[in-house]
Amino acid sequence: MPQPRVEVVAYNDLTIDFCQRVGAKFIIKGVRSLKDFEYEQEMAEINRRLSGVETVCLFASPELAHVSSSMVRELKHFGKDISAFLPTPVTCHPTPEQ
Repeated sequence: MPQPRVEVVAYNDLTIDFCQRVGAKFIIKGVRSLKDFEYEQEMAEINRRLSGVETVCLFASPELAHVSSSMVRELKHFGKDISAFLPTPVTCHPTPEQ
C-alpha cells in the first residue's frame, strides 16, 4: 500500500520547531501575490538559516489569487456559500459546525 508523501497537521509552536520534531525537510506554502511572495521569501530564508528546512512555494491559479482564507472564514461565519472558493474535496466534507 502506498505511503502518503504529504500530510496536513495542526501545531501550536514555531513552524521550524514542528518541522524538526516530525523530521520534515520541506514546508509547502501557497502564494497569491507578489506581496505574499516577498513575505514568504523572507520567512523561508529565516527558516533555512535556523533549521535547514526548505520552503516550496506553490502559486495560486489566477481565478483564485484574490481569495484569502480569512475572507472565506468570514463568509462562512455569516452563512454564505463558500463552495466556489474551495477545492472539491473540501466542499464534499462538511465541518463539524455545519
